[in-house]
Amino acid sequence: MNYTDRWVIVDKRLGIFLGMYDYNDKRAEEEIDVTNLVKVINDEEHKYMYAMFSKTSSNPLNLERACSFTTKREAHFFIMEVFRNASLMLFAKPVRVSDGSTFPHAIDCILSGLGVYTYSMMTDVWNRANQTIH
Repeated sequence: MNYTDRWVIVDKRLGIFLGMYDYNDKRAEEEIDVTNLVKVINDEEHKYMYAMFSKTSSNPLNLERACSFTTKREAHFFIMEVFRNASLMLFAKPVRVSDGSTFPHAIDCILSGLGVYTYSMMTDVWNRANQTIH
């Protein structure tokens, strides 16, 4: 089996960075509460862009996979560009993925030593496992 290292962004308080949410996307605006999301971009082009993290209140879509980068340098560049005005404690950590995915699964994060940061990423995994057992 081939393994690939990907780099994820982590905040000590909010957990693993899962991706961005565009509040201007009218298809899902009513379904997502942005109260606990991190506003990262507020300009003319993007208006309101929010970052989703694995902490329960910051993961309104119940995502199980994280956004990742090919290199540590790419991850740091993203942090500097996107989160430049956010007061977060961000750092990049490697995650080994077995399926070649660019979006590491919660289990990949746990196996790579980031289990303490997965928070809500595991909610649906545990719920499905529980339903399977019962």
